[in-house]
Amino acid sequence: MSASASPSRRRYDCEARSSPRRSAEQGPAEATCVAARVGPLPPPRGAGRALLFFGCRSRTEDFLYGEEWAAHEASGTLQLVTAFSREQEHKVYVQHRMEEEGVARQLWQLLSAPDAHVYIAGAANQMPKAVRSALQAAAVAHGDLDEPAAEKLLQRLVAERRLQCETW
Repeated sequence: MSASASPSRRRYDCEARSSPRRSAEQGPAEATCVAARVGPLPPPRGAGRALLFFGCRSRTEDFLYGEEWAAHEASGTLQLVTAFSREQEHKVYVQHRMEEEGVARQLWQLLSAPDAHVYIAGAANQMPKAVRSALQAAAVAHGDLDEPAAEKLLQRLVAERRLQCETW
């Protein structure tokens, strides 16, 4: 669905939808998954290895699936990176956590895998663009790509439907 289909939808070179749907909720079976989520969404299901970036305002109010995700972490199928923006003086968002050195390196390793899938879900304001910029920065910093090559990689992932946005 393109951004032109509705003036309320935004497009950041990936599909934007007005409500959560199955595609970003379940993902492909046995795939590498990098998910960036903002808001109280259920855990991704059916993914092989998953690196999940989850952001919300408060762990106590919005971290609805924290216990289930902890169980997935304990089983080794999920690595969870959280960003609770209102729990410290300086706001920390998902894209800030993605830019951390060790995390960005791991993000690049997953992005460069031939079976990688990236799902960005959450608020349609600035988050999708900021997360996409963090993905591109990881490719430049750790994939020895220049900016145009990193952008081309992300465009290829979009064309192959391996980078998808679900924003509202």
